[in-house]
Amino acid sequence: RFRRRWVYTAGVVMMMASAACLTTFTLTGQIAAMLLRALAAASLNIALSLYVLDYIRKRDLVRSEPLKLLASALSWTLGPSLGVYLYREIGHGSAEMLSMAASVALLIYFWYLRINENPAVAAATKPAPNPFKSIGRFIAQPRLRLGWFIPFSRSCWWSMFFVYPQIYMVQSGKGELAAAIVLSAGNAVLFGVAFIGGGCLTISAGIAYDWPWVVAGLLLAGALNAMVLDGLGNIPFLRAVRPLERPQMATVFRTYIDLSDLLPAALYSVLLSFFDIRAVFFACGAWMLVSAWVARYLPRRM
Repeated sequence: RFRRRWVYTAGVVMMMASAACLTTFTLTGQIAAMLLRALAAASLNIALSLYVLDYIRKRDLVRSEPLKLLASALSWTLGPSLGVYLYREIGHGSAEMLSMAASVALLIYFWYLRINENPAVAAATKPAPNPFKSIGRFIAQPRLRLGWFIPFSRSCWWSMFFVYPQIYMVQSGKGELAAAIVLSAGNAVLFGVAFIGGGCLTISAGIAYDWPWVVAGLLLAGALNAMVLDGLGNIPFLRAVRPLERPQMATVFRTYIDLSDLLPAALYSVLLSFFDIRAVFFACGAWMLVSAWVARYLPRRM
């Protein structure tokens, strides 16, 4: 329906609107902010993936994806601790305004680049195809299914790491700042050894439940493993997708982010109705080990 540059621009504007909604400090504003953020993230992620596919050769993806992760590592590292610090020292709305300023800078830089459109994915001149057909087409291709599963499993670990260790640290009496530092430190680690190590270390965190700093250390070590998947996890999809199907398949591929937030959270809610947070660590670690077994089927040339 729309040219890619306008989809990307709309995503950045929604990010700014999301930050503005958070400053209202109301439940309605929180709900609106989360909805806007989800829509913005989808728009930015899909458009960026298509730009990557247009401008970076497949054989260069192994270099470009880790570099993309490295470039974003600073904000992921500083963000959690800086947000808590600003909230405590300056007050509500300060962190949101910083986020909005970053979005403005992104929008200015994006239009400064003036990236050309790929004619194959320009705005349509005929009715758009049924998007549900793209789901069936995606599922019918084994390599795309595997390319989706790997980042989905990686994102499941991060969705756990962004929430439950912080709750655990606060419940253990270590405070909000300690929780934020654990999250920031985990994002600061850049490379490691993937699913097996991450699964074993996360399970070990459940076993060491009574020693908060041991749990924090084990989860930070687990972040070593998750980070290598951040750098390389999208490459199987980027290499497997066919050029003429990139817009449709990129949209389906992006669902791994939303589902990795929704499905584990639903499972953890059930587990926490009967057990403490260590059940979350056990479940997440076990899933990572299952993912390690599935990842064996990844073709070497991908």
